[in-house]
Amino acid sequence: MTTPCFSTDAFLLNWFRRTPISRLDLSSVRIPRAERDRARKAVARGELIVAGQIVADPDAGPAGTGRVLVASQLYVRASFR
Repeated sequence: MTTPCFSTDAFLLNWFRRTPISRLDLSSVRIPRAERDRARKAVARGELIVAGQIVADPDAGPAGTGRVLVASQLYVRASFR
């Protein structure tokens, strides 16, 4: 195995289209740096929704170009129980 590794899927909101990404970039989101790791884990658990743009990362690694979801906002998933 080598990088980039497309192990995460991004879904377009209100669509059924899945796009594999190689990395999630939270550096543009206005949260303290110390909270970014917690936010990344919450996204993986489905507790946060990321709004942003998927961009090419030509220097992702020896396997070629990666796709990075560059987050601009985070949202808490609503629960209607």
